[in-house]
Amino acid sequence: MGDFTKAGLDKGDIEKELEHTLTSARMLYRTYLLTIEDYSSEELLADLKEYTHQLETSILPLVKRAEATKVPKLVDMAYEIRYTYEKLIQTIKEHLEIT
Repeated sequence: MGDFTKAGLDKGDIEKELEHTLTSARMLYRTYLLTIEDYSSEELLADLKEYTHQLETSILPLVKRAEATKVPKLVDMAYEIRYTYEKLIQTIKEHLEIT
């Protein structure tokens, strides 16, 4: 299992970078689900903007790097990271519609 405290520090070793980023994304998503009720609409909007930005500027380029390796294990990890961020963003959007 990757170490979420090292996410982003493994530039050059794509497998380690993916492992740590995946662990971080999973923890972020789970923690966010547990605390989403505590956030105001303004905080949710700010988080939505931030996580969308992270997806576009960090996660999608990482996915492209993984795809370029053509190693199924790495591509699968990258897709799970992207999916986790997309789920988080969708969860925030849905919660904003309710509140």
